[in-house]
Amino acid sequence: MLRKLFLYIILGFLIFILLKLLLSLNKEDRPLVQVEKENQKIFEEKIFSDYFKEIKKTEKILTSMDLMLLLRLYKRTGNKDSLALAEEKVKLENKGDLALRALVLLEIFQLTQKKIYREKSTFLLKKFSLPIFQEETLYKRSLKAVVLAKAYQVLGDKFYLEKSQKKVAELISQVYSMKEYSAMIWALIELYQSDFNYKWYHLAKELQEKQIEIFWSEKTLGFGIKKSEALFDLKEPSSFSLTLLNLLRLGSLSYNKSYNQKVFSSFKNVASLVKKTPVKFPFLLQGVDYFLDNNKEIAIIGKLESKEVQHMKTLLQQPFNPNKVISCGLYHEQKNPLPLLRHKPLIQGKNGGAYVCEKKICKLPTLNYKEASSMSLLSKRYQLH
Repeated sequence: MLRKLFLYIILGFLIFILLKLLLSLNKEDRPLVQVEKENQKIFEEKIFSDYFKEIKKTEKILTSMDLMLLLRLYKRTGNKDSLALAEEKVKLENKGDLALRALVLLEIFQLTQKKIYREKSTFLLKKFSLPIFQEETLYKRSLKAVVLAKAYQVLGDKFYLEKSQKKVAELISQVYSMKEYSAMIWALIELYQSDFNYKWYHLAKELQEKQIEIFWSEKTLGFGIKKSEALFDLKEPSSFSLTLLNLLRLGSLSYNKSYNQKVFSSFKNVASLVKKTPVKFPFLLQGVDYFLDNNKEIAIIGKLESKEVQHMKTLLQQPFNPNKVISCGLYHEQKNPLPLLRHKPLIQGKNGGAYVCEKKICKLPTLNYKEASSMSLLSKRYQLH
């Protein structure tokens, strides 16, 4: 009896020590979703409300990045003014990057299903192959590859997919600068989200690791950036903002914790500046939106060429749902399988089942297309004040 009591005392003491160790972990070691969780909603509502108040007052033509952020505000808040403002401003002549203009038109079409936005986006997409655009920088050509891949996801025309694949194949060996790395990694992620050829995912990860090796530094604001002006999203995304969103999406596909840690470290470094002037960071705030939302990791299981997988893929891709990544295939059949596919078998032995997950925790898998779509579209809600 005394021996059992002694063992219980020892066991209780060990549990106490273990709990104390877990609670004493510093914030860098704890999962990001637990860091300052109680303050996230307050921070989110304030920063996006401050941005929206400022953007409503401006007389200037908004950038495509502003319009993209307004769509994300509408998606998560249901605030009709943000969508109305995006639709009003998109009618004005936008002299920014052609690819970003096409991208925002595709996103508004996804959200509203209005035919006019489909027509305008396809009109711009046709311009991509004109001779005048052949001498553009690698960065701008990479952005076009991004939008062509996105056009395939939204419109379903394989012409756009083939154009995107060709552009990336031509450009990938020419990447040197921080800006070029960020745009090419974005293009590779979008290509993987289009045809689910895992070579694009592995190339994206390979380039991401090289970018980190060359440019990452704890002594700067992140990725070698020393001046705050270099962080601003002016006519196009800063390489800093784009890199953080790339890391978040690759982190969702790969479950690589170091990517999220670098994002969190970078967010902390620039938080005071972003809070002070959020209107200068419309693309960075898209990364913040992804980070704070219940972003989805979706695995569609089965033979990629099967009609069931293709149908599920189409149904999950076509709605406006930016805070998600999708992986398709069978884990055991891939040479270097994606972690997102691990431990996810066929459902009832059938192709096309979907696992909808958040932070590695998955809801019950389903073969029902509408159920999978409904789960994937759920967002963490907040209000604009």
